[in-house]
Amino acid sequence: MSLAILMATYNGEPFISEQIKSLQQQSFQDWTLFVRDDGSSDRTRDLVSAFAADDLRIKLLPEHNNLRVTQNFFRLLEVAEGYDFYAFCDQDDWWLESKLSDAVGILQAKDAKIPRLYFARLTIANEVLHPIGASPIPKIMSFDNALSQNVVTGCTVVINATGRELVLRAPRNDSRIWSHDWWFYLVISRFGELSYNPKPGILYRQHAQNLMGSKQNPLAQFVHRLRSASVQKLEARRPSKLVEAFLDVYGSQLDNVDRRFMTKLCDRSLGLWGRMRLALSGRWVRQSFMDTVILRLRVLLGHY
Repeated sequence: MSLAILMATYNGEPFISEQIKSLQQQSFQDWTLFVRDDGSSDRTRDLVSAFAADDLRIKLLPEHNNLRVTQNFFRLLEVAEGYDFYAFCDQDDWWLESKLSDAVGILQAKDAKIPRLYFARLTIANEVLHPIGASPIPKIMSFDNALSQNVVTGCTVVINATGRELVLRAPRNDSRIWSHDWWFYLVISRFGELSYNPKPGILYRQHAQNLMGSKQNPLAQFVHRLRSASVQKLEARRPSKLVEAFLDVYGSQLDNVDRRFMTKLCDRSLGLWGRMRLALSGRWVRQSFMDTVILRLRVLLGHY
């Protein structure tokens, strides 16, 4: 079984050497690392080049124009052809030794003709990789949940070759596809199968540019999510944009029920009554009651 690791980099000098060393220490060794830099102004490319000179499995793409992270990963996925599996890698974490072998072991036992997405829990660590918590285990993983939220962390994702073909049907440089991991979750939960591993596979490094809270009190969560809703609106990072792109690419493959519901999600002309009916739909499924309430409010206010 062959596997491509896809690493998108941008000013990753502080931690990228540790990240690559953790890949080299994997128990599963039949991998090739493809690195695409997004226009770094530090020594990221030099550091990767030094690793590539000593390890022929490491390939640094010559292009380095700025695509931003989502399109950077899509470009990597496009370039890396002919592998059985594709793993997505950040530039600042530490992969535990069995990360890839766990993923490959689960995926290779499944029918390769079905698009598959594997993702896993992660251990949250501080800047010097001391564990400080763990990501929550999702209680619900489904297409309806993918319409409601993203529970997939990209740096834990491995997809099979059939999954790669499916997600790459998206047009390049489509600004509506602003999250590659959410896109993968949305697409493969509808047309393929998901595999979740509750065993953590990485130390997810928490630092100033990369924050994920492992534990927050409910009030802090509530305030954070309200702020997130505002940021999403201002930055046009709406789930409806992903849904709109999804309909353009895969709409002809949907049944009438899904197509009608998703079309309504993208309809900016819906009045208050229409948004209220949409907000009260039984298809909104998030991980907690509070999450679901806030999502329904977003839909009601036209912020989905």
